[in-house]
Amino acid sequence: MTLPYRPVRLGIYSDTLVPRADGVAVSLEAAGRALCELGVQLEVVAPYRAKSHHSRLPIRSVPGTETWGRDYRLGTLRPTRNKPEYDVVHVHTLGPVGVAGLYAAWRQKFPVVLTWHTDLEVYRQHYAEIRMAMWLAGKAWRVGLGAPRGYQRECTEVQNLLRAVDLVVAPTAKVQQQLDDLGCEAPTVVLPSPTLPMPAPTLSAAEIRQQLGLGAQDPIVLSVGRLSGEKNDELLLQAFAELLRIRPDACLVMVGGYGDRRRVTELIDRLGIGPRVRMPGVLPRAELAGYYLAADAVVIASISETQSLVAHEAEAAGCPLVVVDPWLFRGHERTRTFAPAEPAPLAAVVSQVLRTPDTQRPWAPRYRPAPREHAEKLLALYEQLASQRPPAPGGVAAVG
Repeated sequence: MTLPYRPVRLGIYSDTLVPRADGVAVSLEAAGRALCELGVQLEVVAPYRAKSHHSRLPIRSVPGTETWGRDYRLGTLRPTRNKPEYDVVHVHTLGPVGVAGLYAAWRQKFPVVLTWHTDLEVYRQHYAEIRMAMWLAGKAWRVGLGAPRGYQRECTEVQNLLRAVDLVVAPTAKVQQQLDDLGCEAPTVVLPSPTLPMPAPTLSAAEIRQQLGLGAQDPIVLSVGRLSGEKNDELLLQAFAELLRIRPDACLVMVGGYGDRRRVTELIDRLGIGPRVRMPGVLPRAELAGYYLAADAVVIASISETQSLVAHEAEAAGCPLVVVDPWLFRGHERTRTFAPAEPAPLAAVVSQVLRTPDTQRPWAPRYRPAPREHAEKLLALYEQLASQRPPAPGGVAAVG
């Protein structure tokens, strides 16, 4: 069989990978599978444990350690004599592994693509390790240690990183605007991230309600995402406390990793809403599918979302969706309800959504590209970049 595209040798660097349930890991897996189907010779470099092998992608696992107080593994990339030969390097994160991918590309003069999955300016406010890493990088670069290609002292650390890549992928128009505001000089393309199909639910709505200790008529307000400050969970909890004044039978179900569980539980106790809050943790996608079907409303209180796969999963399940970020509402007026980012107004909007009969909700999920279409567009970009450098001999490095 003749492939419709010339095989590209691709190195993908990421600090996260499935079975982690974050948006970067899920979208990377979806895109990677589709790229493999198109004949791309790829390997994913990530801090991955063989015993939790859920990815279908070729992986070069690098050492990683559990991070105290965090829900992710901190990866490290050791120098190796076996230098892989890629046509293109695609970096998805700016943790240790992602940054190592940037340096590998710069050293060997590979074209490098960076997907801007994370609102770094918001995350640095909530993660001391990000602030420390950027401070240390700035200090080192100023004295000539490991400075990115084209380094300029007058630029910020983020601007210098963005100047040193060949292409930046923005998952949404919101991200493109953020990149413009950051002074990004690299070419930018808006390409919505794909997601993995949601499997058939393993539990019915009735079974989920029984597990949660809820009655058949108790309204479920669902939140899906890491329990951490950048997700604006403080607003969500304060709004739910207000909602209980209107709907004392409501229950808030917070699905996601315990990024900052102690802070969240302390706030729940302070607000006195503990009996009506459930935190089942990270769920397998087949179980999460049932939670979407059981929910009476999904609320996204975060204003730091860059691709918000949760919004599209909720829409696909036909679940009412309330958002406070104007960017998440724009262009989705038929399937999403906007609320002010304040506790009482947000509670009032959620209460109104809970009162709206299902028959009055016009569900028309907005178009989202399938992984195959996303991969075809990515591959065209890879080929364009690869054509600008002489072909390298050999194939990708051995996986392992």
